Amino acid sequence: MGTNAVDAEKLKTFVVQVLEKAGIASEDAQLAAEVLVATDIRGTRTHGVRQLRRYVDQIKLGGINAKADIQVTRSGPTWAVVDGQSGLGMVTAYKAMKLAMAKASSDFVGIVTVRNSNHPGAIGYYANMCVQKDMIGLATTNADPTMSVPGSAGRVLGTNPLAYAFPAGRERSITLDIATSTVSGVKIEQAAREGRAVPEGWIVDRRGCPTTDPAALAAGGAHLPVGGHKGYGLALMVEILTGVLSGSAVMDEIHSFARSPEKPSNVSHFFLAMNIGVMVPISEFKGRLDTVAEKIRSLSKEGEHIYLPGEIEVLEEEKAKTQGVCLDESTLSDLRLLAQDFKVRCPYPWAQ
Repeated sequence: MGTNAVDAEKLKTFVVQVLEKAGIASEDAQLAAEVLVATDIRGTRTHGVRQLRRYVDQIKLGGINAKADIQVTRSGPTWAVVDGQSGLGMVTAYKAMKLAMAKASSDFVGIVTVRNSNHPGAIGYYANMCVQKDMIGLATTNADPTMSVPGSAGRVLGTNPLAYAFPAGRERSITLDIATSTVSGVKIEQAAREGRAVPEGWIVDRRGCPTTDPAALAAGGAHLPVGGHKGYGLALMVEILTGVLSGSAVMDEIHSFARSPEKPSNVSHFFLAMNIGVMVPISEFKGRLDTVAEKIRSLSKEGEHIYLPGEIEVLEEEKAKTQGVCLDESTLSDLRLLAQDFKVRCPYPWAQ
């Protein structure tokens, strides 16, 4: 195990203990820990335990309601609207996708929209839940505005991520989890800390002018949508499926969990589960998806490997089983501070 690697089970235990001491119920703390550590295991470290300290700050300051009682406010045979009551976003999102899957299991499709929630972590986790039950999963969430759109001079939409997951047979599941911006905010923050310029096309300044200065983002600048009008269109679709459809907050009505931890973020989510076996035998679907994957790989250049969406994350997961969960120094430092604050044992011995 490397010097920055942590045992996954010890890391989960640590997250549970911190969240419990922050006021989260044990069952909910365990759900949140599962989501966060699984995200790190798959290599998406921008949305794993790196965010734990921010969630704890939000609980302390009132942005997250530690005693939230998640409610289904309206429902039908294949759909439901859930009110997260400003609770921990990972818990609300997990329960909402479970509800969508339950509805899909008795029919063909289950759709659940969520209002009054907080940051859910990596949205791809919830889409991936579906493949365990041989279902197709789709998950999205809106976010506070940090992204411009073509023709704008300021922040219009969030980086509104979306994710899908498809179960395969011999092949690994096909999964994707992307923001609709060109690049994640964490990469901009890291460049600013290191004093590096960022490539042109990543961000604009507060006047809407292209810039390579990462500090411009924190000074009121904005992300650029991936593919210009294409990313803008996808981000707007997410805004409609989440905030508009659920009857919740949209755009500048949403608060940043990082910059305004004292306020509920008021984000919305959208989850869809499809029961494949109702439409086509699951073995046939998986076999055809395997064929698609094989055809894609057969077209790779000599000496090259074409990675299918989600394949790199699975390889990271397999590596973590033997090498542990690798965390950067900044995250390890935050864990040490949380351990001191809550008087719990760190998941790595050299931090004591």
